[in-house]
Amino acid sequence: DGSLPALSSLPPGTLGPDGVRDLQVYTYFDSRSAAPLQAMLDAVPGLKPSDLAKGYLAVCLPDHPQVLQGPLLDLLGVRYVLATSPLQHAGARVLADWRPIGGEYFVYERPSPCPRAFVVDRITPLATDDKVVKALAAPTFAPRGTAFALADDLQHSGAADHGASGASAREVKFALDHANAIDLEVAAGPAGWLVLTDTFAPGWTATVDGTAVPMLRVDHALRGVPLPAGSCTVAFRYVPPRQLLGFALTGIATIAAIWVLWRSRN
Repeated sequence: DGSLPALSSLPPGTLGPDGVRDLQVYTYFDSRSAAPLQAMLDAVPGLKPSDLAKGYLAVCLPDHPQVLQGPLLDLLGVRYVLATSPLQHAGARVLADWRPIGGEYFVYERPSPCPRAFVVDRITPLATDDKVVKALAAPTFAPRGTAFALADDLQHSGAADHGASGASAREVKFALDHANAIDLEVAAGPAGWLVLTDTFAPGWTATVDGTAVPMLRVDHALRGVPLPAGSCTVAFRYVPPRQLLGFALTGIATIAAIWVLWRSRN
C-alpha cells in the first residue's frame, strides 16, 4: 500500500522491524554475495570503487541511474530507497512529508523489484563465476527472464534442459517462513526454475511435493530449484552440516563413558 512500518532506526543505521530486509551502509555480506554489487559499482564510469574489503558496503549506493535503476537491485528485491537528501534516480517519492526527529527523510519506491521468490523459464549456463558476476552487473540483465549458473553445476544437477517458455508467469506464495524452514506454494504452469533470493549455503536441502530435488547455486549466491509443470509445494529445510557428526560423536562418547564406569565399578 506504499506505507512503511515504524522504524527503530534510519540511515545510516540498520532497520529494525520484523520483515524488513535492508541493503545499505553497514549491511554485512559474505565475499560471494558482495561480488555482484562490487562489479555493478566498478562498472559505472567516474565512480570511485566501493570498499568491500571488510565485508560490508563502506559507502551508501550513489545516486546514479546505472546503480539505483539497475536490474541487480531488482533481483535483490530492493523496493524502497531511503536517504537524507533528495535523489534523482531512485524512483517515485513516497511519504513526502516524513519529518521525524532528526530532520527530513526522503523515501523513494523503485518500480520493478523482484519478489523474494519467483519462477524463471530457464537457467543460462556460464563457464565461470566471474562471467556470472559480470552478467549480473550488466544493465541488460533481466532477472525475471533467466537465472545464471555455472555450466558444470547445471550439468551435474541432471536438469540442464529443464524449463519451458511461460514458466515465469507462475505465482509463488510463502506458506511457511522460519529461520530453518521455508514452504512455498507455486501455482500451476509450465516447467521452470524457482529462484529463492536467500543465500545458498551448505546445510539447506529442497523437496518438491515431498521428493528430494537438486538445489542449484544460481545468480552467484542464490538458490534455484527445478519445478515440474503444474502446481506444487517446495520445501526448504536447514540442518547444520556437522550436526549429525556431532550427534554421532556424542553418542559414542556417552557409550564409552558408561562402559568405563561399568568397568571401574566391577
